[in-house]
Amino acid sequence: MINNALMRGMAIVVAGIGWAVSGYLYFASQIGEFVCPIGNCETVNRSEYAKIGSVPVSILGIVFYLLVLCLLLKIPIFSEKMNRFLLGILLGTGFIFSVYLTYAEIFWIQAICIWCIVSFGCVVVLGVVYWLDGKRR
Repeated sequence: MINNALMRGMAIVVAGIGWAVSGYLYFASQIGEFVCPIGNCETVNRSEYAKIGSVPVSILGIVFYLLVLCLLLKIPIFSEKMNRFLLGILLGTGFIFSVYLTYAEIFWIQAICIWCIVSFGCVVVLGVVYWLDGKRR
């Protein structure tokens, strides 16, 4: 798992930001009002790409970031080696899904949600910290 206290602390903060952004997007979509300083969050979050079946993508983000936080906080789910493996799988999946959603925003929806981009940035930062930690081992 991520051992360096500074890197681990940064990863926890970034995962917390991602969780807060996902939570905001979910609640804003429920009340129908978005604060979007850049872009058009409402268009993106009302598009067909904002849900998988009946599940809002923002709920998936909330669950994703909570799982990442659990693994970063070393909540004993499995062994440390298994937790690190699960974190890698989770971050890889999150990265691929974020690339897909950003592609959809740019090319299909033709609108950008700044909060979605912030979440994508969080996934990238978490992946880089994970990778750097692996290189250091």
